[in-house]
Amino acid sequence: MLKFLNDYQCIDFSQLLTLKYKTCNISEQEFALLQVIIALKKATVKMITPALIGEFMSLKANDIDRLMMGLIERNMMQVQMGQISLQPLYEKLLERGETEVQQERTNLIDVFENEFSRPLSPTEMEIIRHWMVEGYSEDMVMMALSESIKNGVKNFKYIEAILKNWKEHGVHYSNKTTVKDIPQEEVSHFEWWKNYE
Repeated sequence: MLKFLNDYQCIDFSQLLTLKYKTCNISEQEFALLQVIIALKKATVKMITPALIGEFMSLKANDIDRLMMGLIERNMMQVQMGQISLQPLYEKLLERGETEVQQERTNLIDVFENEFSRPLSPTEMEIIRHWMVEGYSEDMVMMALSESIKNGVKNFKYIEAILKNWKEHGVHYSNKTTVKDIPQEEVSHFEWWKNYE
């Protein structure tokens, strides 16, 4: 799958690297080196050598070698038959670290437990996890929780109905979106109980 995404340029790994290099423990010099390699690969250069990379960087060939060896040792790149492969790096950039997912769930669970004034059951925690897997953002779940509390309903079915209603109407949340951006009659008068008979 990763090869397919890379071959058809479905993902801009250069941009993804820019956004995530610090979380992958990649130094600024390694970042610059990887960006040059990605650019050369996009230009379909077959044989990428430290000397060639040096033409695009202010580092000496020895320093480039040292950086490349460090990246190979940390499994960020591979050299196979003289060719540089960035597949390990791409996999690391695409995976959501277990700690990120766990932290996200913990934050949502803490917020739900605080709002519900009780610990969540394992089933309720699984419902939250399922929402995240279905593609609802943390912000969207938080706004749906906020909307349900504003309406005086502390119920997972109600929150899920709000999420489904927003999804049907193409409502998406970012950090900048507020509940005022949604037509209130669509949310307020949604008969959520009819979907769960």
